[in-house]
Amino acid sequence: MGFMNLDQLAITHYLGPRRPSPAASWPSTIAQRTERLERLVEAFVIALVGTELGITEGLVRSQRDPAPYRRFDCDRRALLYLRIRPKKDLIRIDLAGHWLAPARNALSLGRSRGVLAIRRPEDVLPAVQVVVGTILTTRGEGPDRSKLQ
Repeated sequence: MGFMNLDQLAITHYLGPRRPSPAASWPSTIAQRTERLERLVEAFVIALVGTELGITEGLVRSQRDPAPYRRFDCDRRALLYLRIRPKKDLIRIDLAGHWLAPARNALSLGRSRGVLAIRRPEDVLPAVQVVVGTILTTRGEGPDRSKLQ
């Protein structure tokens, strides 16, 4: 990298950098994504709690305020953990390990069967259906358990 003469330095200082920094627009984009994802979370929570399966929001013990995720319980044990991921533009739902993992589906994140992702409003109802199916299957009220293992 070469040295700048005083004229180049003055022009750079006056005009600013040659290209706008991509980070300059990043916070507003993240804020917009976060707001949109929070609306999706609320729609998911309302639909999930409205299933009348005894799902309640659990307590999250965290030194951060607000907590980085939300916990939901069913049958007096953790059911799922819900986290907004604005940089990845999705809501991550981690089903607790003591529930039978659902079969892989369109909402599965990566290769994991117990992790779901909500990216659009159209994904909310299928995500609720997967969680309800998981509850019913674990309770023994759903489809044959041997097919899901």
